[in-house]
Amino acid sequence: MESPASKTCPRCSEFEARLRQSSDGFSIELHPDIWALQQSAIDGCPLCQLVYHALIFEEPGILQNDDLRGKKVDLTFLDFGPGRGDSSDEDDNGNFSNQDDTSFLILRAELDLYTRACMEIGAQDSLNTALSTRLFANGCAPHAVDLGSAQGVEAIAALGREWLSGCCGSHQRCQHAERERRGGTKPDDPMVPTRLVDVGLEGEEVSPKLVMTHGRADYQEYATLSYAWGEGNWGMQTTSSNVKDLTNCIDTSQLSKTIQHAIIVTRKLGIRYLWVDSLCILQREGPDDLIQASDWQKEAARFGHYYSNSMVTISATGARSSSDGLFLERPGRAISPQPYTIQRLNYAGALTDITIYPSLPRWPSEMRNPPLSKRGWAAQERLISPRILHFACNCVCWECCELEATELYPKEYDLGTRYPKHRLRHEQLERRLRSGSMDLPVEMVREMWYEYVTSYSGKQFTQVSDRLPALSALAARVQGRTKDDYLHGLWRETLLMGLAWAVSGKRWVLADTHALTVPSWSWASGQGSVEFMTRHGDFVPLANVEPVADTGFHDADLNQATAMNQLRATGRMKITDAETLELKKSYTRGGEKTNIFERHPDPARPSWNFHHSLHLDAMNAEDLAPNHKLHFFLLGKSETLIYNPKLPHSSFGLPIGVALALVPTSRASDGLDEFRRVGLLTVPYTEYWADVTHEMVITLV
Repeated sequence: MESPASKTCPRCSEFEARLRQSSDGFSIELHPDIWALQQSAIDGCPLCQLVYHALIFEEPGILQNDDLRGKKVDLTFLDFGPGRGDSSDEDDNGNFSNQDDTSFLILRAELDLYTRACMEIGAQDSLNTALSTRLFANGCAPHAVDLGSAQGVEAIAALGREWLSGCCGSHQRCQHAERERRGGTKPDDPMVPTRLVDVGLEGEEVSPKLVMTHGRADYQEYATLSYAWGEGNWGMQTTSSNVKDLTNCIDTSQLSKTIQHAIIVTRKLGIRYLWVDSLCILQREGPDDLIQASDWQKEAARFGHYYSNSMVTISATGARSSSDGLFLERPGRAISPQPYTIQRLNYAGALTDITIYPSLPRWPSEMRNPPLSKRGWAAQERLISPRILHFACNCVCWECCELEATELYPKEYDLGTRYPKHRLRHEQLERRLRSGSMDLPVEMVREMWYEYVTSYSGKQFTQVSDRLPALSALAARVQGRTKDDYLHGLWRETLLMGLAWAVSGKRWVLADTHALTVPSWSWASGQGSVEFMTRHGDFVPLANVEPVADTGFHDADLNQATAMNQLRATGRMKITDAETLELKKSYTRGGEKTNIFERHPDPARPSWNFHHSLHLDAMNAEDLAPNHKLHFFLLGKSETLIYNPKLPHSSFGLPIGVALALVPTSRASDGLDEFRRVGLLTVPYTEYWADVTHEMVITLV
C-alpha cells in the first residue's frame, strides 16, 4: 500500500521541507484556487485533504461561490513562541487549542481576508487526549451520513425524533419559552393554520392532500417549512383555481424537490401535517387576482403564529433554491482525511513531530452564514420557531432554546449550562426573542433592535414590500417588552436615533414607497443594507420629532405597514450643497461612481467615512450633482471616536452633527412645508452647526 508521504503533492512537499528548516512562521501559495485544491485532495495528497476539509467546513457552500475562482489558496504556519496556553483548552466555538508545552502553533488556510480556516494541531507527547479519544478513535474523522441513501435519511429521521422527543419532554427552558410565547398558560385553542398539507403517516400508501382546518384543535400538531424559493421553476402551487382539487390529492411529482423532501421528513418524524407557504396560501394567478390578495393579507399577518405554534420547523438551511432539496450532496464525504504527522524545527533547534487533525462540520460555522440566512423571511421564521431541524450544507443540525447540536455532536452546546461567548449583541437579542425571555433593560432592547435591523436590512426579498411584514412578529415581541409605538421599523421613544440611518453599501434601490405606504424616512423605503449612525457614539438629540396624531395604528403585530406616514419635526435646518461642504464624490477602486460624498474619498472604503460625509439614499443624477442644493435638518450630535492614522492606538472624541438630507415636495400639510428624505449628512458639529440657531417646523413624508 502506498504511504501517505508518497502521495504528497509538490507544493505540500515544499511546505514540509520549509517547516523542517526554519522555526519562523511562513506562508506559501498552495494552489491556484479551491477547485485545484479539491482535485489534489481527491488525488490523495494528505495535507491537501486536511486543508480542503478545513475550508469547506469553515465556509459552508464555498464550492458554489464562483467569485472565488482564480483566488489562490495560501497555507500559513505561525509559531508564537514558548509559554502560550494550555493544551487542554477548548474555546467558545468548541475548538481544541492543541498546543505543545513550549509554543502556540497555528496552521491556517486562506483564500482572502474573509475566507480562512485554522486546522487542529497536536504536538508530540502532548496530544489532547479528549480530542483523540472522542473524535479519532478509529484513526480518521467521523463522517456525516449520506442523505442520498434511504439508510442515511432514516438515520437522520431517527435522530430528529430523538431530539424532538427530548425537547418536548425534558427541556425546561423550551417549556418556559412556550409558556412565555402563549402568554403564561397554554390556551385551549392556539391559532391553527387555515390550511395544512396532510402528509399521512409513515407506512401509509396515501398521497398528500390539502386540508381546511377550520381552527380545530386536532390540527394543532404540525410542522412548518422554512426555505428559499430561489430562481427557476417553483413547482405546483395552490391557487383559487386548483385549491379544491388539491383537497383530494397533491401530485408530489409536480412539487419542488425541497417540498417533496419536507413531506418525507415530516412523515418520518411522526407528524401528520405540514405547513408550506406555496401550498397553504393562495398564490397569485395574475395582477388582478383579488381572491389571492385577500387571502395573502389575512395569512401573512398570521405567519408568526403559525411558526411559533408549530411542533418543529424543517429548515432548508443549506439550499439556495427550492430545486435543491433538503438531502444535499455533502462534499466532505468524497474524501476521508486522516491525522497527518509532520516534522518541524522548534525554537531549541530540534526536529519535533506535530500532528494535524481533520476538521469537522461544527454548529458555529454551519449556522454563521448559510444560504438560507440571506433570505429575509427566513430570519423571522428561525427566531420565532420553538425548535428547528436544519438541513445545512455539511450536516444536519438541531436548534431549540436549550440545545444546539449536530448529527456528529448530538449532545453539544447545551444552552442550559453554557452560553457561547462569541455571539454578537444582535445575536443575543435573537436568542432572547426565541426564548421569550425579554428580561433586559428597555433601553438595551431598543439599542439591540437597531443592531438587529442593521443585519436584517441586508437580507434578500423577492418582493421588497415584504421587508416590514417579515419583521412584524419580532417587532411585536419587542413591543411587548418596551410598550412603545412601532412606526415603519422604528420606535417612537427612540425616533431620532432610528431616523439616523445611512446606506452602508455602494448602491441603494428605492422601493415604490407610494405602493408600499412606507415613508421616505424609514430604512424600509429601499432595498439594501443600512447602518445606524448613532451606533458609533453617544447620541445627543437636538430636535423634536413626533408622528402626526391620529393617522393610523401603532401596533407592531401588523402585516402591512402602518399608516403613520407623516412626522412633524421641529429643529434647525440649513440649505447648502456638497461642494460648499467640501465633500467630493466617492468612487470604487474600479472607478465606479457611488452614492457617497466624502471629505477625503477612499476608494478602498467608499462607505465607511461616517465623520465627514453625505450618504445619499439613491443614485439620482440630480442629487449627485455637487452643486445641487439640499435642505439639511439636524437630528442631533454624536460623540464619535476618530482615529489618527499616524497614531493608530490614539483617538479623540469629536462631536458629529447628524442631519437628514431633504428635498421639498412642493406640498404643504396643515400649513407646514413638506419634505422627503434623500440621504444623511454627518459633519463636525462645531464647524457646521454651532452657529445655526433658528428653528423651523416641517412635515416629513
